[in-house]
Amino acid sequence: MLRYIELIKRLKSMQSDKTDLIAQTKKLDEIKETLKEFPSGAKREDKSKKSRPGLISPYFTERLGFVLAKGAERHGSRNWEKGLPNEETLDSLERHIMAYKMSLCKGYTKTSNEEGDDHLAQAAFNLMVLIHNQEIIKI
Repeated sequence: MLRYIELIKRLKSMQSDKTDLIAQTKKLDEIKETLKEFPSGAKREDKSKKSRPGLISPYFTERLGFVLAKGAERHGSRNWEKGLPNEETLDSLERHIMAYKMSLCKGYTKTSNEEGDDHLAQAAFNLMVLIHNQEIIKI
């Protein structure tokens, strides 16, 4: 009787293994379908559904980088990743957008005020924080 029970357990295990193997095979087939083949014969995953950070303006990246450098001097590197509240971040975003709009109304052509705040880059920083917070919540 004990051998019979062991055999049944083995058969169930084999069926489960077979189901797993079938699922893995289907997954491999799906991956093969998404491979891009080059004239050399090399294959690589199709990246058409991936993000393209290389399309971000280098001017945008540099100005945002200056905002981050200034913040690192004041508060320490990556301080913002410790968690800035969305409400305060939105307030800051709106203040920088408003300051930029006001500078346009006054006919200013500079991107910053007397303190050296680059209002558009500061606004971009605030947007970055909000997006970061959104993504962190998903985890």
